Amino acid sequence: GFFAGIVVLIADAIQTFEDEDIEQFEERMFEIAIELKKWVKTVFNIELKSMLQEFQAEFQWVPLTKTLVVSVLNGLEYLFIIFLFVMYMIFETSDSPRAVPEHGMSLSQSRARNLRRQIDEQIQRYIVIKTLISLAVGICVYIVLGPVLQVKIAHIFGVITFFANFIPNVGAMLATIVPIPIVILDPNQTTVSSILAVGLPVIIHSLVGNIVEPKVFGDTMELHPVVVLISLSFWYTVWGVPGAILSVPITAVLRIILSNINHPYATVVLCILEGKLPGSSAFHVTSSGDRL
Repeated sequence: GFFAGIVVLIADAIQTFEDEDIEQFEERMFEIAIELKKWVKTVFNIELKSMLQEFQAEFQWVPLTKTLVVSVLNGLEYLFIIFLFVMYMIFETSDSPRAVPEHGMSLSQSRARNLRRQIDEQIQRYIVIKTLISLAVGICVYIVLGPVLQVKIAHIFGVITFFANFIPNVGAMLATIVPIPIVILDPNQTTVSSILAVGLPVIIHSLVGNIVEPKVFGDTMELHPVVVLISLSFWYTVWGVPGAILSVPITAVLRIILSNINHPYATVVLCILEGKLPGSSAFHVTSSGDRL
């Protein structure tokens, strides 16, 4: 049902592109090209036509094509990771049907099952929250671009924003750049509306990525918001975009494991992850508490 709804939205958005709209976009493109040619001739005293011919003759098309293909494949890889997240949320259960009953377990087996259950619940909680936040961001971007600024195919841009929000940093930049050609080529868009069509989504992504998500994930997963941001940077450095996608779940799982280890070093790291700095009263309460 979810994917069918996306297909319907995309089909509806494509239907809004009528022949008249395409002709207007072509006319606008030629107008921009002529204005650019005049500006280059006036400012730099260069014939743009001859410069483009030289550029076309010397440009390395093969490396560019290779780079584009690799970028597309990387994008498909990230979408596949997102798909795995969703499948995990839908089909994963905390207990296997073949699991040993609680009364037949040893103490270590019971602790192991409890630890796995906590990890499963934490990961599923992260996926649900991330999905809801991405849905909210997609709806906000659609409202800004569609009903407010009347940008063509705003439905598609909202769907792209929803999926792109699963990819930290890179996804927000991608979702912001994609509508720019449509906004520039639309003759009905004024200069102010064009600036707003770029600026408002940037503000939305900045607020969500730097304030809302760290705060929400910090509260629901018992991680300090600063720790969420630091883990994002760290895992992005270690593993690129997949590391950024998995940064919060990995850190949350680490916190759960540390909470089940009765060792002073584990306690110190756990307190730091939860934002309880050494020397504070909360740190001493956690350090003196009894844990498994």
